[in-house]
Amino acid sequence: NRMSVQAAFCYFKLRDEATRIKGWARAAPRSYKDEEETTADIDVDETIASVLADNPSVTEVNLNNISKVTSENLDQLIEALATNTHISKLQLTNTRFKDSHAKALAQLLITNTTMLSLNLESNRIGREGIKALSKALTSSNTTLRELRLVNQYQGAGAGAEMDFAKCLEKNKTIIKLGYSFTYPAARVLVDKYLTRNLDFERQKRANVYV
Repeated sequence: NRMSVQAAFCYFKLRDEATRIKGWARAAPRSYKDEEETTADIDVDETIASVLADNPSVTEVNLNNISKVTSENLDQLIEALATNTHISKLQLTNTRFKDSHAKALAQLLITNTTMLSLNLESNRIGREGIKALSKALTSSNTTLRELRLVNQYQGAGAGAEMDFAKCLEKNKTIIKLGYSFTYPAARVLVDKYLTRNLDFERQKRANVYV
């Protein structure tokens, strides 16, 4: 990833063929743009329609950095995802995604069994949105493996960060998490649980070859 040396980015990544854990902390400026940028001429309505139709050939939605995505579009997309059984990767960087959208998305994540990667970086998710997403991860969701929330317009606060960190104790599948923690105690807990989940993943991979 091409990132500024000024950012604060907590991100742990599992190496496919390595057994050791690597971690790094960087900072993301307010103008951060995800490197997986999309073209400005993408048809947002058509994309939503394909999700609603549950087209098996469509497994990823990438609306990163598209300024014409409206709040209504996001509502429609989340509603379409509620009945979709093929989307495994959702990228909504810099789409003005806010707490109300996060709450709705969190609700569908409770029963979703196909979403593996969720990128909501550089948006407007605050305390309520973070709390809703963290609760979804402690429910029946055992599918999501990557959650990216770095560079939100407003901070969630120490309380919400601690709630988020504690919720990860019950989640055994998240192995990649991007979030700019400002509360050290929350960061320590998240490091602990991500390390544990990475160990679980490593053990599962090792058992495949036994």
